Amino acid sequence: MLKRCNSKMVLFLVICFLCVFSCSMAIAAEDNNIKQFDEKNITDVNKIWTVVFKDSIDTKSVSGNVHVKDLTGGLYMEVRVQQGNTDNSIIILPPKDGYVKGHSYEIYINKNVKSKKNINLKKDVLMKFNVKNEGESGSGSGSGSGNGSVSGYNAKINVIVGEAPFTMFKKITVGNVNLNEVKKFKVEDGEQIANIGTHVIVNTAKDTLKVYFYNDGDKVIGESTINVDKNNDSNVQIEKN
Repeated sequence: MLKRCNSKMVLFLVICFLCVFSCSMAIAAEDNNIKQFDEKNITDVNKIWTVVFKDSIDTKSVSGNVHVKDLTGGLYMEVRVQQGNTDNSIIILPPKDGYVKGHSYEIYINKNVKSKKNINLKKDVLMKFNVKNEGESGSGSGSGSGNGSVSGYNAKINVIVGEAPFTMFKKITVGNVNLNEVKKFKVEDGEQIANIGTHVIVNTAKDTLKVYFYNDGDKVIGESTINVDKNNDSNVQIEKN
C-alpha cells in the first residue's frame, strides 16, 4: 500500500514539474516576441516621445499600431502619432489633458509597423514610464529608440498661446539647455534666430512645431518637436544632428 502511495506521489510530482516547466517555457516564448526597453521616469506631463527606428517607416502602417495605456487607471489614452524629424522616426504626442502625475504608463508598438521596404518589425516594442513630481529622483527624459539609445540633451521650453481669437500667436521661450555648444534657437514658421533664454512669437495654425538649436554661428546642432496647441512647460529632448 505504501509503495503504491509512493508511486502515485512520484507521478504527481512529475506531472507538477512538467506543468511548471511548460508554463515557464510559454512565458519565455512570449517574452521573446517583445523587445522591452528600460522603464523611464519623467516629470513633464506634456512629454512628447520620439521613437527612432533603424529604417525609414511607412507612416500609414503606424495608424492603429501604437498605443499608450494608463497602467494606474487601466485605460488606453487617446494620443496622436506623427512623422518625426526624420523618415525613420515618429513622435507620440501627449493626451489632450496631459499625463497624470503619480501614474504609470505603457507605450506599446505592434510589430505590424513596417518599413518603406514593406518589412515588418521583428518584435512588438514595449516601454513603461512613470510620471513623477518635480524633485523626485528618476531617470529617462529621452526617447525610445529602435537601437535602445537615449539622448541626454534637453531644453526647457515654455509655450504661451494667445487668447481667442488670437490663438494663432505662440510665445515660445527657450530656457536652460544642457548642451554647452547651443547658444541660439529658431522656431519653425518663425524668421528670428534668438538667443537661449529669450523668446520669439510665431504666427501659426499648427499644433506642433520644430525648434532648431544653433551654435554661435549658423550651424544647426540639433532639433526638437514641441506641442504648441496649449500653454505648457516642457523639458524636451534635443536630437543632435
